[in-house]
Amino acid sequence: MSTLFELATPAPDRLAVGPNPLVIGLDIALITSGVAGPGWADHFRTTGLTGEDRLTHIVDTAASFYRNADLVILEGAAYSMAKQVGHDEMSAARWMVRCDLRKRGIPFAVVTPDSRTIYATGRARWKDDDGRKLTPKQVKGKVRD
Repeated sequence: MSTLFELATPAPDRLAVGPNPLVIGLDIALITSGVAGPGWADHFRTTGLTGEDRLTHIVDTAASFYRNADLVILEGAAYSMAKQVGHDEMSAARWMVRCDLRKRGIPFAVVTPDSRTIYATGRARWKDDDGRKLTPKQVKGKVRD
């Protein structure tokens, strides 16, 4: 069969290589928020702040970490945490960060808490040697191991 165009596309001599994208992970909380990037992890606190002052501090401090990011991964709501005080304010904090990212033109993805744990540690559920479920603080310690 004859065609006007070459059907087989030759493979490039080498693939284009550029800088890795800067991806920042955020775990927004009312008292201590977590933030991580390639090869590092940190946190920031809202000690002594309440209401709008606390929310503004969360957005401004989080933005200082993600202002040059190519992508931000946000931990979404933990819907299994029933009767948790502060749901309304937590929701506001997450949405204020999302609105700030949108305003800055930084793409973001929202992941479940389990997905974040799987990415960071390799699995969602951790147990000790006796088969007891680890506390959230113990699981976060697995990230550093």
